[in-house]
Amino acid sequence: MVGLAIFLLAISSTTINAAEDVCPPATASGPCKLSSTSCRPEITVENSTHLLVNWDKVFEGCKEEHVRAVKMFLTTVGKNKIELPSDTVDFNTKRVSIPGTPCLKHIISVKLLFQGSYLANYSVSSLGSSETNYNDKDKDKNYPFSGLLEEELAPKICMKDNGNVVVPASQTLKNCRLTVGEVEKTSQTGNKVTLDIAFNNPMADQSSVPVDVPNIKSCPKVTTQAPTQTPCPTCPSCPHETSTSCPPSANTESNSSGLWIGLGFIFGFLLGLLACWLRLFSKFRNNKNAKVTIFNFTITSCEKDHVERQGMVDR
Repeated sequence: MVGLAIFLLAISSTTINAAEDVCPPATASGPCKLSSTSCRPEITVENSTHLLVNWDKVFEGCKEEHVRAVKMFLTTVGKNKIELPSDTVDFNTKRVSIPGTPCLKHIISVKLLFQGSYLANYSVSSLGSSETNYNDKDKDKNYPFSGLLEEELAPKICMKDNGNVVVPASQTLKNCRLTVGEVEKTSQTGNKVTLDIAFNNPMADQSSVPVDVPNIKSCPKVTTQAPTQTPCPTCPSCPHETSTSCPPSANTESNSSGLWIGLGFIFGFLLGLLACWLRLFSKFRNNKNAKVTIFNFTITSCEKDHVERQGMVDR
């Protein structure tokens, strides 16, 4: 009985998916028709907040001169149906980015509104596509996430030496509570590994699907490099070559000695100059009759205590 129930469930699911792929016959008059093979817009994931709607193959024989506006409708599970603004959909673009999280279930359709001349000639005012059920387990053949697990995530999965696999984080599906990190594989045949990836199911708390990784690669080994020590330069008093605290080099000591000698020379020169000026000041102070024009004289020898006048001196 259990086997029969599983068999009937499989037939039911196949029938639903097959019905989803069937397009209604093109009965509308006029050159613009609904495609008999691709009557539903194709939905793919753009990023964590937007979906891409491609309706390039939905309509046949339609020209821009026939159409006055393109309408797009979006229904998110548990919410009301909304009509996207007309200025976001262009007839010639055939590919539109719409707001919608990839984690939830959406129903999307496109409708063409014809010009008045088309209505007058063919008695048709509009033509709508069939609905696409994104992320619907029973109706979406690319469930879940339009096949994003196999296309984007699977090539990045790797295997560790212990046999476990590592699932990287996905920025696109970051809000879907996706399994990430190290997990156990369910089976392995050669380089092909199968594992279960859990995620946030639009209709339940949590669900999982098997994901195949055809040619799984080994995870890169993470090595921790020990801090390196800079050896001392070659010198007679240098300690062990692996030590990082080296004594001051000969050049450093020589530079320091030269600096102090230079400072001492400058200080001594300034002291001598000060003493010289003090002697001169004392001499001219004692000579009360001397009138010196200080701008034009030169000191030739402080030791002899002689001042040579080069300018005008009045006595």
